[in-house]
Amino acid sequence: EEKKETETVGDMNNDGKIDVNDVTAIQIELAKAGTDYYDTVADTDKDGKVDVADVTFLQQFIASTVTVL
Repeated sequence: EEKKETETVGDMNNDGKIDVNDVTAIQIELAKAGTDYYDTVADTDKDGKVDVADVTFLQQFIASTVTVL
């Protein structure tokens, strides 16, 4: 599979859409690495760290509670 030139915030699996699979991917990475994990794609709330707040923010985006990542 060819890697895209740009990555979209929240699109963890880089499939061009943001969905529950991306939420799961962040949760898995956090479970494996904990506070040592950082990826600009996973930092959905753009606070410089990846944590449960990013998972929640992405879930809110999917549910249309927030409209911009």
